[in-house]
Amino acid sequence: MTNNNQNTPALDAMSFYHPHGMVPAWKNAMDFGGANGRVATLPDIIAARLGTKAAPSSFAWDNHFTTATAEYVGISASGRKVIIVAHGVGPMATIEGVLKAYSWEYKDKERNRRGGRITQEEFLKLEAGHYGPVSVVDMDELLGRYKYALYEVLTESQSIAEPLMKARLGANYKRYLRKHAVACRDYQEGHYKRKDPHIIRMESSSNCSYVYKQIEPGYALAHLLSITQAQGLGHSSGNESYSSLVSAISCHDWTDGVRLAGVRSATGPSDIHGGLPNLDRVIKSHLPLLLKPVSETPDVGLRPLCRYGDRWFAQYLKQGSGLDTGAPEYVVTSMQKLEGGPSYLTTRSNGMHFTYDIKEVARIAPVGANAYHLPGPIGFGEEGHVAPIVFYRVELDLTSRVRKEAEVYDDLALLLKLVA
Repeated sequence: MTNNNQNTPALDAMSFYHPHGMVPAWKNAMDFGGANGRVATLPDIIAARLGTKAAPSSFAWDNHFTTATAEYVGISASGRKVIIVAHGVGPMATIEGVLKAYSWEYKDKERNRRGGRITQEEFLKLEAGHYGPVSVVDMDELLGRYKYALYEVLTESQSIAEPLMKARLGANYKRYLRKHAVACRDYQEGHYKRKDPHIIRMESSSNCSYVYKQIEPGYALAHLLSITQAQGLGHSSGNESYSSLVSAISCHDWTDGVRLAGVRSATGPSDIHGGLPNLDRVIKSHLPLLLKPVSETPDVGLRPLCRYGDRWFAQYLKQGSGLDTGAPEYVVTSMQKLEGGPSYLTTRSNGMHFTYDIKEVARIAPVGANAYHLPGPIGFGEEGHVAPIVFYRVELDLTSRVRKEAEVYDDLALLLKLVA
């Protein structure tokens, strides 16, 4: 089953993003999966990549995923520092457990803590198999195998021989690494082709290094694992320069962006549906599904306009001086361009971003104007930004409004309609 475009659903697994982050995305992925479903583990992503054409041709290969595979670092029962990899089992197998672990960082009012934590007691239970099957890798042995451990890009042969790679990727790790290597050699050109190409960057956490972080007594490090899209990366060795097709496997840090996949099948998915396409496209093609009735007639005031396809909309208002939301709220049913007003808006903002208060626009608006458009380009004047502006008198359909982005992502039934 292929998914070269989002008109070909592969509904045994689907991608989920949410503008409000991890918690609602996890909920949607679990709801999609149903009673026997789950949030995709790293081996699930590997199964989907094995089931589809290698990069750059499928959603599974061309996108980054945070997974329900968790990785823990602590002191084992034998006193050795070890890495434990757990696929969908253990303290971080649920969203509640994920939040509890990462609360070590996000609840710290001093903002000095980094990474997630579980207790040493939980760590030892993991090692003993209390939560289910896990893989254990000795940290000192891992560090001894590389000059720049948990940073450098591994070749095909190094990846296949590496116990942590096997633990992270799961039972199909050899098939996947060989397929990735073939894709890499296809990506390389001419005499730059290498028999043993670099394919995987094996990392830990960007702000809580396995190598340098001193773990607090009574605790172990705890993170979800992420895998990036396969993308080109340049290398140099002596006088030789070449490029490879590389994915990175690393820890999910709390402030990272999140894309999860929900899985319905008991076995690994053969593909991953891309989920909701760009909202711009949805507004252009499925506007009726996005409209929500308005119970009371609103007072809309002066509004900036935006355009999607051949339709104009009044935007959702911003608060104070800032960037326009760019989010459509009410459909414009008629519009008349007004003459006689100024052609440019000059603001006091002189930073990187074009920010202004709508009160600045109201002061220069011609009589009768209740809407305006900023077609660009934006330049700099003596006092701040200078932007072309066009004023309109518009009529709006105030019986319904366009759902906000978060409202769309919160409604799984609506999401499934839109992706169908």
